[in-house]
Amino acid sequence: MSEANRIVSSQHLVSPKSPELS
Repeated sequence: MSEANRIVSSQHLVSPKSPELS
């Protein structure tokens, strides 16, 4: 699961206002 969290963290850094958040 650590890898999954890292991917999510990376996406947030790239676009914190991503529509996926909602």
